[in-house]
Amino acid sequence: MTVSPRERLPTGRGRQTHAAIDAAARAVVARKGFLATTIVDIAAEAGKSAASFYNDYDSKESMVRESMVNDDDPELTALARDSMLDQFCYCQLTGDGSGETVDDGAVPT
Repeated sequence: MTVSPRERLPTGRGRQTHAAIDAAARAVVARKGFLATTIVDIAAEAGKSAASFYNDYDSKESMVRESMVNDDDPELTALARDSMLDQFCYCQLTGDGSGETVDDGAVPT
């Protein structure tokens, strides 16, 4: 039977990589916002490959979801939530969410 990397017991090196990726995610999300942050950005900040990220997480969304469920990184959870809320508010103010500013003379409500 083959065991996936996530099912193996983490090694010391694996725990260090995981911690580096988590710290990098906090730094990049704080700097760029959650929606603008890519896996490549996080991996580069951590000095790791994108494949290293995928050893622990399926996506950046799953990283935040895991953080919320385990309540192990409230800073990352708050950064992601605030960034997504900012983007949502921006889309509401600009109209259809395309990022194009609506200039119809109406005052946004």
